[in-house]
Amino acid sequence: MSSSICPLCQQDNRCALTQQQPAAQCWCMQQTFPAKATLAGRNLPSQQCLCQSCVQRLLEEASQGIKRLD
Repeated sequence: MSSSICPLCQQDNRCALTQQQPAAQCWCMQQTFPAKATLAGRNLPSQQCLCQSCVQRLLEEASQGIKRLD
């Protein structure tokens, strides 16, 4: 799978690095991320970034105490 695709939703992750832009310009540099435990057991590729929508959804689910099974 392409490094520009979010491994959770299969949409463009809009990573600046995959668009040959400096890392400092990436949306993720200003983003709060869920705890690593939130992603445990998902078998996600280490070289693929999540998209901003999926990160937001994971943060919302974690704040509500929802544990995803997928």
